[in-house]
Amino acid sequence: MSEETRETKVEQPGLSPTDWREAFEHAAKAAREAFSAAADATAEMLRQGTRLAEQTVTEAHRTVVVTLDSKTVEIVDKLVAAGVHKSRQEAIRHLIQQGLKASGDLLARIDKVEAEIDALRSKMRGIPIEGEETN
Repeated sequence: MSEETRETKVEQPGLSPTDWREAFEHAAKAAREAFSAAADATAEMLRQGTRLAEQTVTEAHRTVVVTLDSKTVEIVDKLVAAGVHKSRQEAIRHLIQQGLKASGDLLARIDKVEAEIDALRSKMRGIPIEGEETN
């Protein structure tokens, strides 16, 4: 290759080096903005996906499958049809809550017995095993 070939600059027809630089900078800026917008959108999708996954896991821990007899289903449907509740789920949840309130004394007695059992278990743990040295 001769020195003349190496030193020859290829000129772009119609655009000056300044025009090319400005066009390149404009394209680079647009690419940065598009990349930034895509990154923001991806981050938001991940945040929403995480929230949805956490909500799904939380809901799954609270879900209980129950088989109801036809008379109970009829009553639940009647509550929904009358507009007392918006859905079967809401009606059943309300009926269970009312049942728990009505069972307050029973649940209090169960709590008391559980506390007594826990106290007895603690006491039993303190009983030394034969042949074992106590500290």
